[in-house]
Amino acid sequence: LGPDSIHLTTGWNLVSAPLQPTEVPADVVFSTPFGVFRYLTETGAYELAGIVRKGEGYWVYSNPDTSYLIAGGHFTGYRREIFRGWQIIGALSDPLPVGSIELTPAGGIIPPIFGWNGSGFYSADTLYPGQGYWLLSNNDGVLHAPSTYRARPAVQPQPTWEADLAISHSGGATMLSIGYAPTAGIGLSAGDIPLPPVSPNSEPRKAVLNAEGFELSRDLSPRGEWELLLREQSTIEFDIPEGVELKLGNIPIAENLVLELPSGLYRISFEPSMPSEFELLGCIPNPFNARTNILVNLPSKSTVGTEIFDISGRQVCEIVGEYNSGVARIKWDGKATDGRELPSGLYLVRVSIGDRSLTSRAMLIK
Repeated sequence: LGPDSIHLTTGWNLVSAPLQPTEVPADVVFSTPFGVFRYLTETGAYELAGIVRKGEGYWVYSNPDTSYLIAGGHFTGYRREIFRGWQIIGALSDPLPVGSIELTPAGGIIPPIFGWNGSGFYSADTLYPGQGYWLLSNNDGVLHAPSTYRARPAVQPQPTWEADLAISHSGGATMLSIGYAPTAGIGLSAGDIPLPPVSPNSEPRKAVLNAEGFELSRDLSPRGEWELLLREQSTIEFDIPEGVELKLGNIPIAENLVLELPSGLYRISFEPSMPSEFELLGCIPNPFNARTNILVNLPSKSTVGTEIFDISGRQVCEIVGEYNSGVARIKWDGKATDGRELPSGLYLVRVSIGDRSLTSRAMLIK
């Protein structure tokens, strides 16, 4: 098939316009009695698409296999508004590596970007003409495809431990993973593995992890708290590292414990041990746009002084506060002490307790 054609297999297909589309109704382009569906990020729901737009992806149901010719002109890029949450994005007239797209403000894309192979989602490394892809953003912004710059990848938190949950239900089996990572972000963040919304009129997933309303198959938590959503009665087997003590509600979870649970939302918790020494863990996220958290291990309640320096060595911000023992999260909004906006660039972060100081770096991108 040429670049002006889209091939659909029997069932649901995730598609986009391989050429600059003309002002033709979507149901005329695809001639399907089942409808052409777009996803509304703001409401988390599907609606019938009016016209096919450049940069937007769609669900189309086909029965049987078929192909469509798409009218329009060759295009090599687009910009589109993005909202926090899931959206279906389109490809270009030529293949485009996923590393060549970026969001401004930078750092909002939570990988991976998902394609659809007719029976399941896969992690995409290239956007191919005529295909649609799920993208999850952690903030509002503008998507550039391609981008004029290559953003630094977000620092991936390293979990102290991970545990697996093997869940059996009427739909088969689901494998989920939880992990404790002091440097992970709170809620949805780098290191998590999100799950895209299912196709229109499809059954919801039977078992998922939940973070801020987003479904996950892997959730790294800096607080030792996770939410498990079961949509029907299920059997769960826990595979927990030796020495890790978890609770499901108030129930202690032992290694290789098997539980049968009714549908519902369950809280899994872990009580982290207190740090043994003063340690600067770094900044999360980094690079950052609007704000970052400076993570510090504190063996006891302490007054912590935080200083931010630009590359010339000039102090631009100072934060002083008292923090409880554990992992302190010192928030910096990327501004000077007097509230002035600071330019993009590399900044030195110094945290101090008494006469002890530790340093790290933070990259501000606007």
